[in-house]
Amino acid sequence: MPLFSRRLFLALAAAAPTLTQRAWAAGWAAIEAEARGQTVYFNAWAGSQIINTYVAWAGERLLQNFGVRLEHVKIADAAEVVRRVRDEVKAGKQKGSVDLVWINGENFRAMKADGLLFGPLTDALPNYRYVDIDGKPTTLIDFAEGVEGLE
Repeated sequence: MPLFSRRLFLALAAAAPTLTQRAWAAGWAAIEAEARGQTVYFNAWAGSQIINTYVAWAGERLLQNFGVRLEHVKIADAAEVVRRVRDEVKAGKQKGSVDLVWINGENFRAMKADGLLFGPLTDALPNYRYVDIDGKPTTLIDFAEGVEGLE
């Protein structure tokens, strides 16, 4: 399984609620099996060709390795996506319009405070053991907020 950046990890973590509880409880192989053949809509800032290229590269790998199609929903402001998620939760929607979102620390803190993030889930990820939390304690903090397994 390829390793992804911390921000892409956070985005993938945001999609975890779309998985069934049965697949989550059954382990990673069940999650991969349920994800195969699905399309994930990834809301990410489109103002950088480097980011756009990275998202396209990651999407190719997801399709090749896991049969998951990644659709880049190009956005100008992640805060607007956070507001949309918040509004959908307040409206009682069980399935929202956002699968994944690439957010900064400020938006992470806001989503965490509002209970909009799925998790904790890092311990369930097969490659999390490669994250150097001792040598890089900043992997446990985002925008002065403990990530608590949410990214």
